[in-house]
Amino acid sequence: MTEYSKKFFADIRDDYAFFEAHTTEFDRDLYHYQQAISQFSIPETPLKFLDFGCGTGVFTSRFLDGLNFPPQSLEITLIEPDEVYRQNAVSVLSNYTQFPIENFSCLPTEIPRPFHLILSNHVLYYVPDLSSTINQLLQALHPQGILLMTMAGKANIISQFWQKCFDWLGKKIPYYLAEDLMAISQDLSLIYQRQTVTYELRFPDTIENRWKLLRFMLGNHLEQLTEYNLPALFDPYSFQSQIDITTSHYQFLFQSPELMASEHL
Repeated sequence: MTEYSKKFFADIRDDYAFFEAHTTEFDRDLYHYQQAISQFSIPETPLKFLDFGCGTGVFTSRFLDGLNFPPQSLEITLIEPDEVYRQNAVSVLSNYTQFPIENFSCLPTEIPRPFHLILSNHVLYYVPDLSSTINQLLQALHPQGILLMTMAGKANIISQFWQKCFDWLGKKIPYYLAEDLMAISQDLSLIYQRQTVTYELRFPDTIENRWKLLRFMLGNHLEQLTEYNLPALFDPYSFQSQIDITTSHYQFLFQSPELMASEHL
């Protein structure tokens, strides 16, 4: 755990990479992001792009491939608490812009300029304060900009595993879910578009692979669950030596409060 994230990825990088390699989640996310962006008119160039929680930068690079912006028309800012991931992302994305890539471990209190496009892909679960983070991101958004976010809700398989495991520990899930984002949006009178993204998780059914997914899902909480048969959680999804899971999450599109206000005058 770090000051900026409730989940520390340094010890589970290989496990997360295994998840990335065996899910269609990222392909499906990219497809739906491209559909959303196709309706977006760039207010000016260079486009100012912020990735809040960029990880290694690999997903970001695929996202930017879909934008197809020339390097002279794109400015990139990255937020990522993991130093190794962040520096890797700067390297991966260096060819996408002719400008220096600004990068930070957390969102600066003072944003020097508003962003036309903000992406936060499967990150908001782990922020210390979701309401504060949403407010900060919206304040960083250009009046004609859009904010794209993806979060899983209670119906997602990882959320269900979380619920089961933290119930055993007599604790609430320590992470935010999409339902929390929707509740906060209602409290703040925010208007958004939401769509469901369905994806698959498939991998060879071995004990080792089950543990890889468990380490990715539970991180440092795993050591508190040693008395439970955690690999058995995958039993309902085992078929012909494969784990085969179909699940879903939500993708959200927010506009700036200024634009929403003007549209409702």
